[in-house]
Amino acid sequence: MRQFVREDMPSVLACCLSVALLAAVNASEPVAQDLVPRFKNITQEAHIQFSHLKGNQGVATILEEAGPGVCVADYNSDGWPDIYFIGGGDLHGRGIPARNALYRNNGEGTFTDVADAAGVPGTGFGLGCVWGDYDNDGRLDLYVTQYGKNLLYHNNGNGTFTDVTDKAHVDGTDFGTLFHTGAVFFDYDRDGWLDLYAGGYVTFGPNSKQTCMTSGEESSCPPTAYPGSPAVLYHNNRDGTFTNVTKAAGIFQPDGKNLSVAAVDYDNDGWPDLFVANDSMRAYLYHNEHDSTFKEVGLTSGMASHSATTITMDCLICTFLIFKRPGTISGTTKEADFSTRLATRAD
Repeated sequence: MRQFVREDMPSVLACCLSVALLAAVNASEPVAQDLVPRFKNITQEAHIQFSHLKGNQGVATILEEAGPGVCVADYNSDGWPDIYFIGGGDLHGRGIPARNALYRNNGEGTFTDVADAAGVPGTGFGLGCVWGDYDNDGRLDLYVTQYGKNLLYHNNGNGTFTDVTDKAHVDGTDFGTLFHTGAVFFDYDRDGWLDLYAGGYVTFGPNSKQTCMTSGEESSCPPTAYPGSPAVLYHNNRDGTFTNVTKAAGIFQPDGKNLSVAAVDYDNDGWPDLFVANDSMRAYLYHNEHDSTFKEVGLTSGMASHSATTITMDCLICTFLIFKRPGTISGTTKEADFSTRLATRAD
């Protein structure tokens, strides 16, 4: 579920829901074939041994099916990108260990898991992550979305992090939301400090329907079986704390089912807007009104992408591609400013 901050800061990289570590290999075919990228799976060679714990006991629930996130950034500023994996967890009291992993790039093709030494193992069933320098100290900090309270890890600059979630007031549960997914750092008011949007998925808990019957078989329930839950927009107070401005900014959506989010200035007016991909319902596109508020224009812009007669569009990884000419938003026309890479699923 990342990206798109000020030009004078490192790019913040988005979390995904699955990843394979790949490396390009040289092709021996004719020149025409060389134009097609070819890759080799070097996960084992790179010493990446991470395994996500889905944690199901029998038929998986919608939470256990949500899948893990991953985000990439050079957290120690050595010029080599590092990888943070989300570990899931055991929700059935069986004592099965699970934690997140931070693979530090050794600079020679291998990685070392330093999550414990760095102090970023996670504290719950993990779902997503995003890097961003929220305090302008030149070091990338880490925000982790979980089932329950989210986490904000402050980068201490010495290879370690400190959990500052409570101090910063950004655990994502302001409106009672527990099932968190995508998140994004972006400076929506252009004051030079990164703000934070933390998405909320469906309302799901121990007393919710755990499984459903699909074509005569027991399976996890689709998102349509559950109510949505609100996301939170946090404004950076420039002192290490944040304030919930969701309602004041005009983006309170109690029925949202956020999967992935992306911040981008889609209309080239110099202000970052916000695209929110929902599961089994229309997407939201929030236009920045330049006064610390947003206007939801998903339907009028053509980005809503949902109707009762179409396949649900689940945006697991949102990527905006910039074309030559401004205009309406579309994922299909050549005249579009942007298109979105979507993963589709028929519920």
